Amino acid sequence: LARKCSQDLAGNWEEDLTAKFNLGVFWIFPYFQEKKIQAVNGDLKMTKYRVNYTNHKEYSGSDEGRKYGSPIRFFTNVELSSLPTPEEFGYKHCTHCNHFVASIDQHCDICNVCPSKDGRPYVHCPVCHRCVKSTYNHCHVCHRCHLPQE
Repeated sequence: LARKCSQDLAGNWEEDLTAKFNLGVFWIFPYFQEKKIQAVNGDLKMTKYRVNYTNHKEYSGSDEGRKYGSPIRFFTNVELSSLPTPEEFGYKHCTHCNHFVASIDQHCDICNVCPSKDGRPYVHCPVCHRCVKSTYNHCHVCHRCHLPQE
């Protein structure tokens, strides 16, 4: 879907129009589609803002919904630092990233990002060289981080 939308947008805009106007694009997709969306259009960055639906129990942001809230996010080519910080909805401004993040998100000085995508705390794994969910452990057999095996 992302590839088709990107192709349609590219095919429908003449070069002289895109040179005159800087068109801000906002796509709404689940955060776990981030790699696929960026593979199609590398200009799109994921915001940390959770999109809640009033008519969808799982994605409503209510206590009856998903434990960590809606997985739906905005993807945009607009500079993230230009978007306002919605503090009244539980977000804060990260001075290192220079844009808003979830209030529980902690900046990783090693990766230089605020890594949480789903509302859970993340920690840096020095073996994997990336941030992972705090409930994950590094496995020295498969050389990846995952939930501990019982």
